[in-house]
Amino acid sequence: MCYSVMIEQDLAALELEFRATPGEQAFAALESDIKKGLRKGLSAQQRLYPKAYGAVVSSRGDNRWITPMRYGVFPPSFMHGKGPTPFNARFDSLSKPFWREAFGHFHGLVAVKAFYEWVGAKGLVEEGFVQKDELMEHFAEQVELRRRRHEAAGKPKEAFRLTKTEQKSWDDREVVVEFRFADRAFSYVPCLCLPSKEGDWGFAILTTDPSPFIEQVGHDRMPILLTKEKALSFIDLKSQPPGCYLDLLATTEKPKLLVELARGE
Repeated sequence: MCYSVMIEQDLAALELEFRATPGEQAFAALESDIKKGLRKGLSAQQRLYPKAYGAVVSSRGDNRWITPMRYGVFPPSFMHGKGPTPFNARFDSLSKPFWREAFGHFHGLVAVKAFYEWVGAKGLVEEGFVQKDELMEHFAEQVELRRRRHEAAGKPKEAFRLTKTEQKSWDDREVVVEFRFADRAFSYVPCLCLPSKEGDWGFAILTTDPSPFIEQVGHDRMPILLTKEKALSFIDLKSQPPGCYLDLLATTEKPKLLVELARGE
């Protein structure tokens, strides 16, 4: 799954790239809600976590629009607002009832700059992607960062404790890694969208089996990556019968990736 993603949020850049119109009222409403603490926005680093909002490109009629949507779909209508809110949709599960209201009806795409996954620390070292010393330093930095947050919150220094995870041996832990593209600023990633009863929208990134490189790093899924032409065909719901989208999604790209330990965790 894509635990977290970094996406393009610059509306002017997205407008130019996709010839899409930003939904100015929707973004203004989101900004107002963020200030009131009603919805989560993006960090300055543009990294998106579940339940935060990001810019999604979709088609309505003959036009493309850029709309703020929550990372994580809302349950389909037959669940009456109660049910899971997944932020990933597996390619091999698109025929399941949960996705029937979205697949073939509500498609979107996001411009992903990087994606983040949990992997086993031991395998990461054994495969030579990081050195053990680098990993140990990374774990120490995470503890120190948490310590500073603890003290900044006004809590007593002596009350700080290592978590159960932090007490584990390094080779029995998992760590978040960042995957970036070696030959491009971002890739075109398809998603499915579903609304809430109140008319808010959420999206889930489509995922598939890993490339050999991602599997070697230690993860079993990856986002579907499309060419620009196929990504635009995916969101142009008038141009394809529903069955064609499966063939389109099956042709995911496997670009060269770079991997490193994710910072700021």
